[in-house]
Amino acid sequence: MITAETSLTDVAGAVAATLRTLDYDPVVVGGSAATINAPEAYRSDDIDIVILGGIDESREGKRELIATMKSLGFRLQNAMCFIAAIDTP
Repeated sequence: MITAETSLTDVAGAVAATLRTLDYDPVVVGGSAATINAPEAYRSDDIDIVILGGIDESREGKRELIATMKSLGFRLQNAMCFIAAIDTP
């Protein structure tokens, strides 16, 4: 489970690894990718992930993705945008 103390790099790794179990091809992009690769140059507080090839748009596919993200400690905010369901300092 991801907690408020989990580093950005560890969160990105956990999410990517878990998405791969669903046969998705996740790529960390944006500011979070910059932070992971050059933490001294840029600091991001969120993670943007693109799924190459898209997601399974079926009702069951979406349910599976939502359940998987919830198992990591996220909640669905709107459409397919997930936010951490933890209290952060």
